[in-house]
Amino acid sequence: TAFVAVATSRLTNCAERPAKIDSALRPRGHLDLDCQTTSAFNGRSHLAILGGALGLLLAAEASPLLQVLVPPVLTGELGVSAAAIDARVLCFTLLVSLFAAMGAGALPALRGARPDLESVLRASAQPAPRSTALSILAAAQMAVALVLMVGAGLLLHSFREQRGAVLGFEARQLWTAQITLPAARYPDGPAREAVARLLEERLAAAPGVRGAGLLTVNPLRGWTWSAPIAVGEQAIVGVNYRLATPGLLAAMRIPLLRGRGLESHDDASGPRVALVSAHLSARLWPGVDALGRRLRLARPGAPEVEVIGVVGDVRDQEAVLDAWYLPYAQNAGSGAAETLHLMIRSPLDEAALAREVRAAVSAVDPLLALDAQSEMEAVRAGTLAPDRFGAAAVSALALLGLLLAAVGTSGVLAYALGRRTHEIGVRLALGASPRALGNSVLFAGLRLAGSGIAAGLLLAVGLQRLLRARLPELEASPPGIFAAAAALLLLVALLASWMPARRAARIQPVEALRAQ
Repeated sequence: TAFVAVATSRLTNCAERPAKIDSALRPRGHLDLDCQTTSAFNGRSHLAILGGALGLLLAAEASPLLQVLVPPVLTGELGVSAAAIDARVLCFTLLVSLFAAMGAGALPALRGARPDLESVLRASAQPAPRSTALSILAAAQMAVALVLMVGAGLLLHSFREQRGAVLGFEARQLWTAQITLPAARYPDGPAREAVARLLEERLAAAPGVRGAGLLTVNPLRGWTWSAPIAVGEQAIVGVNYRLATPGLLAAMRIPLLRGRGLESHDDASGPRVALVSAHLSARLWPGVDALGRRLRLARPGAPEVEVIGVVGDVRDQEAVLDAWYLPYAQNAGSGAAETLHLMIRSPLDEAALAREVRAAVSAVDPLLALDAQSEMEAVRAGTLAPDRFGAAAVSALALLGLLLAAVGTSGVLAYALGRRTHEIGVRLALGASPRALGNSVLFAGLRLAGSGIAAGLLLAVGLQRLLRARLPELEASPPGIFAAAAALLLLVALLASWMPARRAARIQPVEALRAQ
């Protein structure tokens, strides 16, 4: 942005003017490099430094707002803190401003350092040449703005899809907390099974509680236990391994599609059983009923378990994953059984329910600590916070790019109009219509926008393919995003071209002929 903006300023201010003719007429060894090498790097460097300083000031003022808008889960990753502006940020900003000024000033400096005497003397008698470099920079602004707008549209579409995705359970009026069983007091499976059974009973009997269950993984917390399973001689990887108590399905309201759920008699003395998700069932036994089928952990000596039920798919933090649910009582000795996630359904407010839960847990073991207490709706909102912030940030950049594209288009046309003032005066004197001249300027702006939009669409297609690799929900992204971005950018270009076109239509022939 700094490069394009400064380049536009330099190319505009280094136009041919009478001072350049003076420089061209002097001996080549004593050229006055007013708009050439020395002045190109010094004159506009002050403007670049001033722009960088203004940017730092705006960043410092916007820092408190940024800290509010950034989700807490991203504060550490993005390094957002109270001290937003320090010496490193200051030096980096000033260096970027200087390099942008020097890089953008190289072209007009080189152009002005080698004047052609004959072409300069004839410049006043010929139509002003077109500035190809300036047009390319303005078209590049259009292309970048279109890419940002398409990216913002794709991210907003992804966020809307994730927000409206079916979770597979009812998060409303569902409260959760985490308990870690100390190995010193619960060293083996029987001890863990006993405390888990007591916790579920106490929680289910607490005032205001309509359902309670325990699970070793909270699907929305962003981590899970994964273990390969085997069906006969076939090994399946990437399957979520979850231990659950009998009250879990009712508490979370996970639908039971076929068979039965986990019951109290599914303990260490009973036959080994399991529930599978619908997605896993279709993956392992496509077109065949999964009830009665057998599977096991893909480990030597692991016992086979019988599928007694098929449950609905539960969405994890990012997508629906294959999962199977085993009775906690039959697997309490595994490493996954050390952490318990309470799932409690209740219409009570969060503070009142938290007091009831703490009382129930203390009645079982006063030394057990509750951690990560929250409503599941709040957990869900937290998982969407990074995507929401990303979509908002890219949307803000897209609006900024759109503004810069409008300024760039208007500046290019105004500059071109200034160079063609004498030419326009001649045409008007010969009978040309002011409206036709204004339309020619307007169409020039639209042609400039069209070339930038065409290049931006090609880049946006590449961006879409890149985002699809990270966001599966973009596989069905509507093509209208591209059309809407192109139409909006074309409208902005039309509005940006209107002022120079209006000015061209109002030029007086006498004043135009006196321009040179």
